[in-house]
Amino acid sequence: MSSGDDIEAGRITTAESTTDVVGAVPSERDVDFNGNVILRVGPQRGDLRPDHTLDGIHGLGTNGRIPSAGGNGVVGFGGPNQGTGVLGLGAGSGGGSGGHGSGGIGVHGIGGDGLGFGFAGPVNPGIGVLGFGGKPDPFADPPMPGAVGVQGVAGGGADGVVGVSDASGKSGVFGFNSQQTGGAFGVFGRCDGADGAGVGAESGSGVGVRGHSGTNDGVVGLSDGNGKSGVFGFNSKKEGTAFGVFGRCDSVQGAGVSGRNDSTGDAVSGFSPKGVAVRGTSQQNAGVFGHSEGFGRSGVFGENTADPDPRFPAEVFGVTGRANAGAGTGVVGQSAKGTGVSGSGGAYGAKLQGGRAPLHLVPASSTGAPTSGFHQRGEFFVDSDGSLFYCKTNGTPGTWVQLA
Repeated sequence: MSSGDDIEAGRITTAESTTDVVGAVPSERDVDFNGNVILRVGPQRGDLRPDHTLDGIHGLGTNGRIPSAGGNGVVGFGGPNQGTGVLGLGAGSGGGSGGHGSGGIGVHGIGGDGLGFGFAGPVNPGIGVLGFGGKPDPFADPPMPGAVGVQGVAGGGADGVVGVSDASGKSGVFGFNSQQTGGAFGVFGRCDGADGAGVGAESGSGVGVRGHSGTNDGVVGLSDGNGKSGVFGFNSKKEGTAFGVFGRCDSVQGAGVSGRNDSTGDAVSGFSPKGVAVRGTSQQNAGVFGHSEGFGRSGVFGENTADPDPRFPAEVFGVTGRANAGAGTGVVGQSAKGTGVSGSGGAYGAKLQGGRAPLHLVPASSTGAPTSGFHQRGEFFVDSDGSLFYCKTNGTPGTWVQLA
């Protein structure tokens, strides 16, 4: 058979030009088109239904001269006003099955295999399903958004979109946004439920969520809720070493965890009802280091607000230092020009106790009382011979009295 011949069922029809099946109304225009479908193909219902699986329609595109790209197997154009180009209905939807089907995939896409050699050169594997959203009208007022490229809507308690990959270093779902300026997201998730999450991640043995950036922050969290965190970490382990949030940085000038507050609040805060609120550990440097540039402020400040019952005496401490080594010192104070250690209290300014002696004054390298510099009443001084002197009057060098 060739062009111009009638199409016969069960036969091959050859055509040298496009064959159109067109739906129309009679020339008198006295009635409308009879039916809702221009062309329908399907199996016979009832006793004459075929006994093996059949596809409804096959469409096969072809190539021009290699290396031209192949044509599409099926192309669908929707109606002028918001019509769908291609619609796929699974058997359970009742489309074409008389409402008696079950299951089935609405639209199934399988990409073609790649080819590493041939007349057309290397060809990459094809995409299973590709979607392009429509562009907005640039003259619309108010401006309208663009359309979604691919949208998935779950039926019942299922996921809207599921992606699966068995390739190393690849993703089940991958999002890419080519926008170079302004706020943009490769992947964005939203959930308005009180117990929900915009994006959830889980891994049986790997990392739950991983973020990486070449020049910016790997992970950023924002929250407008009172008493809530921009980033919250929780470890449900009941024993053993575990961390709600852990940070690491190997740069000499860097920090594993850093906090910042441009108002008057705390940059880093820790709370524990029974354990240590903030702990610092270092094998070769300071466990905790505090720095301040404020007048009348401290690099490290400790406060204990406990108020013990006078009937059951108990000591409370704002700051405690401990070093159990034989040459260790519990607390060290240093100042290049000011006072190394200063204490003030409602009862005692300093309370000292020691196994050898409560107090040790380190002898000077010279003999006799100081002979230069300004000194104040109340100073004690031990010379190289072990003699003890007391400054009785302010002055340069002040008036000194030998006590022992």
